[in-house]
Amino acid sequence: MSYVCQPSKNDNDKTVFGHHCIVATAEKFYDILERVHSTENGHVGYKKTLAEVQRMYEGLPREAAQYFCSTCHICQLKQPQNCTAPLKPIISSGFLTRCQIDLIDMRHMPDDSYCYIAHYMDHWSKFHVLWPLINKSAIEVASGLVHKVFPYFGLPKILQSDNGREFVNEVIREILKSWPGEVTIINGRPRHSQSQGLIEKGNHLVEMQLQAFKCEHKDSNCVSWTDWLPCIQYNLNVQVCRTLKQS
Repeated sequence: MSYVCQPSKNDNDKTVFGHHCIVATAEKFYDILERVHSTENGHVGYKKTLAEVQRMYEGLPREAAQYFCSTCHICQLKQPQNCTAPLKPIISSGFLTRCQIDLIDMRHMPDDSYCYIAHYMDHWSKFHVLWPLINKSAIEVASGLVHKVFPYFGLPKILQSDNGREFVNEVIREILKSWPGEVTIINGRPRHSQSQGLIEKGNHLVEMQLQAFKCEHKDSNCVSWTDWLPCIQYNLNVQVCRTLKQS
């Protein structure tokens, strides 16, 4: 190590020459960082470690302090441990093997009496079906499925929803009153979007499309998003799916 003269500042912010700083050579980097980071400062972050090192030494690069702190085993033990189990992807084997349904809340921008959008999505093909709802009652949701989905595609083997179990059971009871067949219900956790990641992503796409239509019609006094839903549904369904390599 050698000494260099660096300017420093006193309390009156006047430059004072004559402050000596030790020049750190490469072979001393580890010893300096070990002392400053571990012994003297109690394993603080690399920025505080670097600031303390630069106060006394010259020539020790930021990358060296950052790498030292990132490999410090004491600092790694201090980090909170993530005990959350990794999410397992849901794999569908074909069309209508699993479908998901969710509701998009549009009460912030109602269209006459319509305040919700029902979003039905096939998990395998990523096919979307959208229709407006006045309210989110089980009877109205079931009626939409019976009139807008099942006549064209039939019943899915699995119908998944993140709404409450009582809500979904009531929907199924209403469906079975007017539609023959069997369907298995799977409930995700309410207000837990990770259990229905695919349709939550689809909801985001629908909301982005609605925002785009709203911007295009910003000069119009009438904002009728119920009229936009068929076009939005078409736009989503003609997009090429990265998994299937086709629309």
